[in-house]
Amino acid sequence: MQPPISAPQITSITLSSWRQNPAPVYVAQGTLMGVHAFVLGAEPGLVYLGLITPELSLEAQLARWQNKHQSPVIQDETPFDFAHWINRTWVLIGSEFQCRVWRALLNIPEGQVTSYKTLATAVNSPRGYQAVGQAVGANPLSVLVPCHRVICQNGDLGGYHWGLPLKKQLLVQEGAMTVGGGEKLVPRS
Repeated sequence: MQPPISAPQITSITLSSWRQNPAPVYVAQGTLMGVHAFVLGAEPGLVYLGLITPELSLEAQLARWQNKHQSPVIQDETPFDFAHWINRTWVLIGSEFQCRVWRALLNIPEGQVTSYKTLATAVNSPRGYQAVGQAVGANPLSVLVPCHRVICQNGDLGGYHWGLPLKKQLLVQEGAMTVGGGEKLVPRS
């Protein structure tokens, strides 16, 4: 299944507002692109999509979520229906700047990449490409909000929270990079 590039509805909330009235989040696990994944869903909708890797266990990520968001986590042992979650409202929990960056990521077409610098200009912060990079790295709906489509101005892949091999896999799957192709890509302007 190709990752979607838009949601039926997207809403944003600041972390401080979430903490004032935290909703319990429900955990559902499954497989996404051959990788063990999990989602956190709450009454407002989908609030987090995480990938389980040897470096980032489910337990560690849930503990980090609880600590940061101060929300109770309720484990659900049944595999999730991915289509169900992507059709729910996506809830972006972050600063106004982060939410602006995350919404801008949805404008990057599948099969294309952009640079941190170009993305910074798109969110009216032309000199803030490092802050944009930090916001991209904090994306709570990885893959759905396509942070993997952002690369360095010089064509290097840059970083990826879930590791460069997965970033490469996603870019190949979307047609932005060829198998065996060079590590350099051309960002769109």
